[in-house]
Amino acid sequence: MEIVKRDLNELLNMTDEGIDELVKTALESSGNADMLKAKKAQLQAAEARLLTIDKMVGKLFMPTTLKAVLMMIDFAEWFRIWKKSLLL
Repeated sequence: MEIVKRDLNELLNMTDEGIDELVKTALESSGNADMLKAKKAQLQAAEARLLTIDKMVGKLFMPTTLKAVLMMIDFAEWFRIWKKSLLL
């Protein structure tokens, strides 16, 4: 019973790094180290896809927004000219 209490206290007092190392060791000893590498590769690939999507969305919407602003500026200039022509 004392051994169980001691082991439980050791687990409760572990740091995050210690827990990560324990999990890594357990996975390696169970033969699932390849699965861990595969999951890390999937995560990196997903992050790369998200970055690509973010860049694409930025490129798609920025020109549209810029065009709308330029159209508003052109309209404002046209309106000023039209207003002046009415006053003449």
